[in-house]
Amino acid sequence: MDVLGTLPVWAQLLIAFLVAGVLIVMNLGWLIQARGWLDRQKQQRAAGPARTSTPRTGPTKSGGV
Repeated sequence: MDVLGTLPVWAQLLIAFLVAGVLIVMNLGWLIQARGWLDRQKQQRAAGPARTSTPRTGPTKSGGV
């Protein structure tokens, strides 16, 4: 079954342009997301070294007399 081969040329071109448009939009979204991530990383580095958090310990039972 050659579904795409039996379509008219204009329909094949339309499908090709639609697929290309979807791929371009997806790539632009990925690039915008990556740019935002890199900007956040840059701001964190400019703010100074990362704070090291000490692990929280809960109340301890004192065993003994």
